[in-house]
Amino acid sequence: MYGTCSGSRTESNNDTDRDRHARTVSTRFHWRPAAGARHAFPADLTDARDAEALCGEIAEIPDIPTELNWITDPTCARCWDRLRPDDPALEPRATTAR
Repeated sequence: MYGTCSGSRTESNNDTDRDRHARTVSTRFHWRPAAGARHAFPADLTDARDAEALCGEIAEIPDIPTELNWITDPTCARCWDRLRPDDPALEPRATTAR
């Protein structure tokens, strides 16, 4: 039902802080198109109709987002800023001020 923000990885002694951050974030939040943008929602979100995204926006969650929503809806810049590690190289490709 939800898209995760990173794939599965195995731990190694060479893990960087960025790798550890990505693993932790992927278990706590899922990206999902809602309200015209891709927002980060808590991973433990149940079948709620309305949910609060990490940016604070209350959004109606569609049962099944369309493939078009995944492609065309921009990444919510506020959700992204709250999740990304402090690395300027990690910028979303498409952002919105929502």
